Amino acid sequence: MKRSPQILALLVPLLLVLLAGCGGDGVIPPQHADAILVSATPGSPVAVDQLFQQMSSSGGKHRYLSVALGGSGTALPPDLTPGQAPQSLAELFATLYQANRKYVNYLPLPYAMRYKLTEGGAELSGLLVAPVTMSSGGLPVLVKGPMIALQHPTQTLRSQSPSNYYNNLFDDQLTIPVALLLSSMGYYVVAADYPGLGVNHETHPYCLKSLAQSVVGMITASRDKLKEYPYDSWDGRLFLMGFSEGGYATVATAQEIQQKHPELPVAAVAPLDGPYSLSDTMRTVMLTADTRYDAGYFLPYVIAGYGDAYGATVPLFKFATAIKDEPPAFSRDTLRGMLGGDYSGKQITEYMMKVSGYKGPSSVLTADVKAALALTSGPLYETLAANDAFRSWSPAAGTRMKFFHNIYDDYVPIGNFYNAIAAWYGLKNVEFESFAEYLPLGSVHAGALIPAYLRGILWIDAIAFPERH
Repeated sequence: MKRSPQILALLVPLLLVLLAGCGGDGVIPPQHADAILVSATPGSPVAVDQLFQQMSSSGGKHRYLSVALGGSGTALPPDLTPGQAPQSLAELFATLYQANRKYVNYLPLPYAMRYKLTEGGAELSGLLVAPVTMSSGGLPVLVKGPMIALQHPTQTLRSQSPSNYYNNLFDDQLTIPVALLLSSMGYYVVAADYPGLGVNHETHPYCLKSLAQSVVGMITASRDKLKEYPYDSWDGRLFLMGFSEGGYATVATAQEIQQKHPELPVAAVAPLDGPYSLSDTMRTVMLTADTRYDAGYFLPYVIAGYGDAYGATVPLFKFATAIKDEPPAFSRDTLRGMLGGDYSGKQITEYMMKVSGYKGPSSVLTADVKAALALTSGPLYETLAANDAFRSWSPAAGTRMKFFHNIYDDYVPIGNFYNAIAAWYGLKNVEFESFAEYLPLGSVHAGALIPAYLRGILWIDAIAFPERH
């Protein structure tokens, strides 16, 4: 049941008071509290049918998809033919909204979440968005419905973290608008800030399976927050979806839940254009990408993440061992400092180009590391292989999974998709769909974001709400 934006605006203060007062003696104690909820700060509900106008009026018509995805940022892509025009962030969101507007029935209520994985551990953060409707008596209530964990693509800027929604109704990868859209369709949406983003300043575990721990923590912290209310609003069904690094995190999270959190049964998983094959497809990219590959920033993130996780046993993965040092033009310490959340992917890549004889991202690596990466055996290869998303497990029969991948993806090649097929061929609950459409946004990978989301959302929604398809 929809209400006009004017009525909703009048009811916002009442809504916040009502939600703040829920709980008390009716709180259901968590049964499997794997994360420790620190705080959940509610924001103001957002009418999704007005979000396009809000985005446009605040500059969304002049901002383009993040250069972290190979998008054009605030400048026009250089390779457009005359007459072409890239779609802005506002226009891209409008495409998603128009495709799903018939399912938009609720008002999204966002929460900035803080939680810890262990007592005494570092705080992590994320965004929870709850769907709200109005009762027959005119009071706002939480809607009973499924939960979807939305894993965002690689993000290098802390300011664009999902939990920073109060400053960014539209982040430069559209994670926040997509979360608001899904919530307006009846989902409880959780979008974790990965370690190293949001309130956290640890090393980002870039394409490591341990990335799943922060996602599961966000899910359980959100579950426990929802249990503060006097009735169960989450109906227990859980869906996972993510693009690019978010696609990798989505598969890793499915494994983490299946093996360690049986109390969180996953209904369906939609990985979109993810780097699942680290030891093969992405290792080849690390070694062979040339100067045309303008998202080279990913390589120092790999070295930093793997170095912190495995440096004690695989010394070549340590940043000090793996990355060249050529001051004053190029400094290893400066590059490491740029990975802390204050620099865009474009800025990091441009700094990498200052290394002598730059011919592609691998130019910043020492000769020993490049030689070790070229081997299909040894510690580096085995460590990458251990983190292949499809390695050492397969989805249980009760979980449906469908991979979507653009066949022309230039940053996360289709080989990742083919290696997943090879690993799980014949599993009846795992499907694979490639597609060719992409928008002119600076790279095929960036241009594949919207077509991939359209497919993933439709597939999940048909499972979650078959009656409306």
